[in-house]
Amino acid sequence: MIYKTPSPKPDHVRVVFELPASLWADQVFLVGDFNRWDPTTLPLTQDRQGVWRAILDLPVGTSYQFCYLIDGQRHTDFHADGWSAYVRDFPKSVIAVSLASILPAPTDDGL
Repeated sequence: MIYKTPSPKPDHVRVVFELPASLWADQVFLVGDFNRWDPTTLPLTQDRQGVWRAILDLPVGTSYQFCYLIDGQRHTDFHADGWSAYVRDFPKSVIAVSLASILPAPTDDGL
């Protein structure tokens, strides 16, 4: 899942990238336009419940292509705002950053 919330940085949106605790992996990285596709700079970390998570503050009015590297294999996030055409037999996810896209993250209490 991807959540967009207000960022403490002006003219930015906080984007939370999450993968479920049921994902069995040794390493998960977030790669995309925002980090020049560097496969080592944005690891997802697991919380106490096992959910994989990375948080970025991205500038409003931008969009980025990205994917996850799960144990070295590329994966598309179909919960993203969209995806690009296939490049080398692989579609990339797209995230659009705007103030209108901010939605609260779901709560643990089921509300």
